[in-house]
Amino acid sequence: MIFSFDKIELLDGVFRFSIEFILIDLLLLGHFFYDWYRNWKATGIKLDYWHVFCVQSIVIPVLLFYPLSASYINYISTGQDILYLASYVDDAFFISICGYITMLVGRWFADHARGSCTGRCVADFFYQNFQSGIFYRVIALCAVLASAFMCMLTYSYPDYIFNLREIYFWVPQWRPVLNFIMAILSHGIPFFMLYFLLHHNKSSLLFVGFFMATALLQGNRGPMLLPLLLVGILYAYFHSSKIRLRYIFLSVVFLLVSGIALTALRTGRLEGGEVSVATIFFSELLFGNTFSDLRDFAWVLSGFDDQFLLGKTYLSGLLAFLPSDLLDFRKLYGLGVMTNHFAGITFEHFGLRTGIFGESYLNFGFFGVIVCGMVLGGFLQALNRELEQCVATRKDMLYAYSELLTFSVVATFITTSSGMFIIYSIFAVHILSRILRCFTIKSQ
Repeated sequence: MIFSFDKIELLDGVFRFSIEFILIDLLLLGHFFYDWYRNWKATGIKLDYWHVFCVQSIVIPVLLFYPLSASYINYISTGQDILYLASYVDDAFFISICGYITMLVGRWFADHARGSCTGRCVADFFYQNFQSGIFYRVIALCAVLASAFMCMLTYSYPDYIFNLREIYFWVPQWRPVLNFIMAILSHGIPFFMLYFLLHHNKSSLLFVGFFMATALLQGNRGPMLLPLLLVGILYAYFHSSKIRLRYIFLSVVFLLVSGIALTALRTGRLEGGEVSVATIFFSELLFGNTFSDLRDFAWVLSGFDDQFLLGKTYLSGLLAFLPSDLLDFRKLYGLGVMTNHFAGITFEHFGLRTGIFGESYLNFGFFGVIVCGMVLGGFLQALNRELEQCVATRKDMLYAYSELLTFSVVATFITTSSGMFIIYSIFAVHILSRILRCFTIKSQ
């Protein structure tokens, strides 16, 4: 444990924090909103990707939830483990803000660097497929087959309706299929929504519906809600004059309510009626698992003995194209496996979220956090510039989405390497579409 500051409690223990870090917290929050306001006035863009990414990954889960993460009311999610993990919240907070500060440094270097570092050739590869009818039909077929497969699983395992992802543990042979479906969900929903906005093709909304139904049955909030956020960001870039702050506020409220409602539906907390809906909502919002990154990182640190993993979880992520049943290394050093191990979780669990700097710290300590922050900040700012250029030149949201996908390859690997299977799946679909397109052109 790095820090052992005394904690103060407010509102009967709802808030529990150290004075030293809450002052740093407030300073960083003030800087963030000032930086966002200055960027808005300079560019006219209210929702730029840099600040939205930081809100999603730093501002909400780290800065806003710091005073809540050490509260003993987290017992409702962690059980008695909160009694000892609460002591590590300051450590988790310090590591996270160190990463955030190095992101700002990386952004400064990107602003003063020449050229582009986002990988335009990869973005062009994605974009060429987006323009192809072959790719549209491949993704549409995936939407129909994924929906049909989920309906089949619902019929076979009715007790897991709205939480079919749990079958991952009990029926191992379905793991690759369920992972592939989750990957295609996160890619297909924004593609069809953007395609509709650009071409007004109503069939695109039908396939969005197929994917949404699939995500609902599978019980995955991320692939269902994050694409809506992504599309909203891209729309804001290209139609900034139409965006009002009240619309942004209402959209955030909608995503919050939807996410927590899906959690309650998945866990069955809405059944029985013993607890009011308001109690369920606020307990999940403040002390549940929706924004638990900082608390869960502290949980992992509580069992971490500073024996750094030296890249083992990253290597496991790179080998995600190989089934874990064929490679013991992936069973031993997958990120989810390691976070469960350090937290002392012995039951079946997908793994704890440790924020965007947790994996780099577990592998390489503060050196890893600094490198991760610099790379992430640099690529993120380069992406921001590319998106602004898309608005000024190409006027095409699908190309902007291609640029964002390119950034996702880097961000996924350095922040959550266990998500590399999603990246591999997306590339596999694009490569298949390119091959089919080549055969179609030759046959003509």
